[in-house]
Amino acid sequence: MDYNKIEDAVFKKAMEFFKDNAVEFFGIDTKIAAPAETEIKT
Repeated sequence: MDYNKIEDAVFKKAMEFFKDNAVEFFGIDTKIAAPAETEIKT
């Protein structure tokens, strides 16, 4: 089992889930314009 692919999928789903609520959860007064890249280009 490739745990790197599983980890990547989990982080992507987490970012989708928290994209609209993360700043409110952490008490940050801003709005997220776009998700961050999670892929490392080699």
